Amino acid sequence: MVGRRVIMLGMALSACVATPIPRARPAWAGEASTDVDCSVWTARYSASAEPKSWRLRAARRGYLCLEAAGKDPQPAWLASLELSPDEPHSLELTERYCSRATADPGDPVLAQAAQRSDLLTAACALGAAERLKGEPQRQALKRAVAADPYGVRGRRAMLALARQASGDADRRGWLRRAIEPRRGVWSSFGHAEFAGLRDAADELVHLCERLDDRACVRFAKARLEELGR
Repeated sequence: MVGRRVIMLGMALSACVATPIPRARPAWAGEASTDVDCSVWTARYSASAEPKSWRLRAARRGYLCLEAAGKDPQPAWLASLELSPDEPHSLELTERYCSRATADPGDPVLAQAAQRSDLLTAACALGAAERLKGEPQRQALKRAVAADPYGVRGRRAMLALARQASGDADRRGWLRRAIEPRRGVWSSFGHAEFAGLRDAADELVHLCERLDDRACVRFAKARLEELGR
């Protein structure tokens, strides 16, 4: 009996040791990007003792602070890449930075950042497409599709290419590709990140009916039902 109690006590102590102590939210967690001087955000995302997740948040708010002040937000953007290049905050800032009118695709820093991962390449290409027109914009969207064919930015680029399509057949191709089910529950069944796919499926139904493409109509209706769940 005593031995059993010792074993149970040991198991309980092991569980306590194994359970990580949650880190408290920093005091600035509720502050907006412009609540403090931008240099304060720089100090916060540079604080190596802080968890990476909060440093990324600080880098994002630092970026927005610099942007609101009319200053170059590149330092905060580069800091987010150093912390974790493929995190949502870093990808968002990459897209924002590449959409700036002053962003030069030939800039070695920009080119090097875009080459660090496919997700960064897609984010930069999609951002660049926001400030481009005509064929350069179309090529930027295609680069985003090629770099992230199964992700949210690739799909957004496909939907943009569908809007720019030269005819119904071209539009049908991009819409169908955009709503194609992918591996994984969320990407296949309409997670919030893929907002707009239900409308795309509905548009494809009507487009395929007009083109008398029965197979496409069946596919689009099936996807519309799935995305509406």
